[in-house]
Amino acid sequence: MEREDKYYSLLGLARKAGSLRLGFGEVTKSLKRGEGILLLLTKDAGVNSVKKANKLAQTYKVPILNWGLKKSLFSFFKRPVAVMLITDKNFAKPFFKKEREGLE
Repeated sequence: MEREDKYYSLLGLARKAGSLRLGFGEVTKSLKRGEGILLLLTKDAGVNSVKKANKLAQTYKVPILNWGLKKSLFSFFKRPVAVMLITDKNFAKPFFKKEREGLE
């Protein structure tokens, strides 16, 4: 879990810096403004959320990564979250690296 804590801390910093959008409403608005770097979708997202997120990623040509669980993100952000958007490349880099390395 220590490894995962690093990513939760990173998301917290990104949120405080204004570089993280939570939920489809915020994510869609930012994508329409061309602000998306990386779309994060929880591993346990529902079928409709998966379809919607994939469509957004394809439409706005933003990479999508399955990461985290709704329950853990709820504990962290104090609200239900299935989709997030990172809008700063420096906050997105560790997630890209994690994906390349195939870490869970």
